[in-house]
Amino acid sequence: PGMVMVSQRLPAAFIAFSFMLLLLSILKVKFLQTFFLAYLIQLIPFFIINGVLTSLPVVMYNSRFNSGIRAYTIPVEDFAYTGLLMLLNVACYEWFRSRSEHALRTG
Repeated sequence: PGMVMVSQRLPAAFIAFSFMLLLLSILKVKFLQTFFLAYLIQLIPFFIINGVLTSLPVVMYNSRFNSGIRAYTIPVEDFAYTGLLMLLNVACYEWFRSRSEHALRTG
């Protein structure tokens, strides 16, 4: 009870997404530039689908459990969640691919 300020509810998705980007930039991975381009491109269908689902309201979010900040009808946390999901998939794919290439080279 009592009023909770938005700044006190910094979503875990933004923290995780930021940490992952920081870690990958420190490690100097080569795919970050391509990842950002893919992330920007995927925002087009993301806005359409998520916008429709949250405006109809097929999907409803309780603002008590997020920051309450929305882009149209989409909670801003969704942008971090989708980025984190994409980034984890790409990072794992690239890691396994590099291990496979290394194994093929070393025989």
